Amino acid sequence: MEIYVDDMVAKTTQERSHCDDLREIFKQIRAYNMRLNPEKCAFGLQGGKIQQPVYFVNRVMQPAEQRYPRIEQLALALVIIARRLRHYFKSHTIIVRTNQPLRQILTKPELAGRLTKWSIELSKFDIQFQPRSALKAQILADFVSELTPDEPNKPWELHVDGASSRGGSGAGIILKEGDKVIGKQSLSSTSQQATIRPSTIPKDELNPPHFRRKASLYTSIAGELYKRGFSQPLLKCLNKDETKEVMDEVHEGICGNHIGGRALTTKIVRTGYYWPTMKRDCITKVKTCDDCQKHAAISMKPAEVLHSMEHHFSSVEHPQTNGQAKAANRVILQSTTGETPFKLVYGSEALIPIEIGIPTLRAELYDEQHNTNARNAELDLSEEDREIAAIKQKAKKQLAERKHNTRVVSRTFDEGDLVLRKTEEARRPPSHEKLSANWEGPFRVAKVLGLGAYQLQTLLGEPVSGNWNVSSLKIYRS
Repeated sequence: MEIYVDDMVAKTTQERSHCDDLREIFKQIRAYNMRLNPEKCAFGLQGGKIQQPVYFVNRVMQPAEQRYPRIEQLALALVIIARRLRHYFKSHTIIVRTNQPLRQILTKPELAGRLTKWSIELSKFDIQFQPRSALKAQILADFVSELTPDEPNKPWELHVDGASSRGGSGAGIILKEGDKVIGKQSLSSTSQQATIRPSTIPKDELNPPHFRRKASLYTSIAGELYKRGFSQPLLKCLNKDETKEVMDEVHEGICGNHIGGRALTTKIVRTGYYWPTMKRDCITKVKTCDDCQKHAAISMKPAEVLHSMEHHFSSVEHPQTNGQAKAANRVILQSTTGETPFKLVYGSEALIPIEIGIPTLRAELYDEQHNTNARNAELDLSEEDREIAAIKQKAKKQLAERKHNTRVVSRTFDEGDLVLRKTEEARRPPSHEKLSANWEGPFRVAKVLGLGAYQLQTLLGEPVSGNWNVSSLKIYRS
């Protein structure tokens, strides 16, 4: 005799002595004033009919839960068991044997309310549903326990139409107690089942249990493949052609607004579609979108490190090559060295013309002999001032170079690469507005000059005048 919590199993190797063994067991039960539940008793079963339990879970339903439909009560029971035995559910394939259409209910696309939440919660486990094999000794007990009311009133009547049902040809059965319908069942020949096609595990699969768990996340409904999701119960799986159509429509269609790659992925999932590489594909889609590339923001980060060189060409886009930088350097030089360029050259501060018309104090107290002596002394010390200024200037340049180079996002191009060119203010047409493209092109790199300079040509092979700095170019993806 074996006992599992509150269940007892009496086993006998010989059929003749089985009744004697049961008689002895009942005698012991009476001696200790124990009671058995007739609805849960089964007798005369062959070996293998009773499985060894692993865990026993029970819970009293709340009043609101007792008013749930029976199929929802079964789903709630499965959810409670999955929560209590989470470690078993995560590490094993769980087989649920039931005669109720629990799997069909939990995989319906139009689920709502608490069933949706339960379906999402159970989708992360490898759960397989199988029909419960009927035990002849249990049929009557199940029937009585499920359909007997608390207070029996009237006899039941069984009505059979024998001809049709709402879903097609078949037979309809209604069980009534007076005017109250106790049970209704329709047997239709056109009913559909949502089942995933049976498949074999590949021979080269290294982890078959993991493969089975991943396969359990998918189901087939009316010939269409779906994946169980978290944002909604089922996500329709798309093939390669359908994925391109969906991405094009959602990103740049009638309702598209050229959103980023991750936002595009989220929007497609919320719409109800799925494929394994959708995140990577959506990011690639946005990067290769022509409008997105031409309207992309202009990065203020430098694309090339600073170079010390002598410029032999000038361009509107490059003030360092057309003399504008020299004018700015006159002010920068004083801020970096602490001395004006005039004093570094002539050894003394300059007298500006306005001081002749409206004399300042130093002009009114001017003494030629004293000024000559002071001038000669300054000239003797000017060389040291120039050396100190040169050291300060070099240190400031190195500091500015290090600061610049830390912000560099390096990009280089090879001959034949397709690039976009920044729409500079000097080349913008009068019709250029705030929402116009920030980049124009594409162009092809004709020659690499070095130090971040390139020569371009159109896609037809016509050369583009001038040399173009890397700061005005970016790669074009097609």
